[in-house]
Amino acid sequence: MDGKQGLFVRHINVITFNEYVEQLANKISETGIKFNGIIYIQRGGMIPARLLSDLLGLSEMYPVIAKSYKGINDAEKVKIESVPELPPGRFLLVDDVVDTGNTIEAVKQVLLKKNKGKDIELAVAAVFYKDKGGPKPDFYAEKVDKDTWIDFYYEKNETKRLLEKQIKRKQIEV
Repeated sequence: MDGKQGLFVRHINVITFNEYVEQLANKISETGIKFNGIIYIQRGGMIPARLLSDLLGLSEMYPVIAKSYKGINDAEKVKIESVPELPPGRFLLVDDVVDTGNTIEAVKQVLLKKNKGKDIELAVAAVFYKDKGGPKPDFYAEKVDKDTWIDFYYEKNETKRLLEKQIKRKQIEV
């Protein structure tokens, strides 16, 4: 492919997404583990975290601003801009997709450092998991191929812009 990346784009509509989040909530509930709240990574983790909050009856939610993508399959160093101070307890750390695990691991380390000395436990939950050799989430709804880009219903225009930009630069073939 002349150095270009092959890419499969998988669109996830609102109904399908909600079904996956329900599967994720069921997997979490089946463990019997009680969580005190949800920490979510903005922006990808916002919607699944809100749905999980409702499904699991967890009203305490804490945002973390972390960014690691500048394009499709084009990760950069994780930038963390906001980290909450947490009460002691057990928390779900939620994102929409875990692929390399770099973002989740960076957020976990910064959370634990900021909340050092507190009894804090973190479990990672993601709607989708791509096995790219990094840490596996504790809970996920579905494992997808590492060359799949998930196009969520709530970011269709963003995905379209990123795809157009990278096709124009001849970085990917679709």
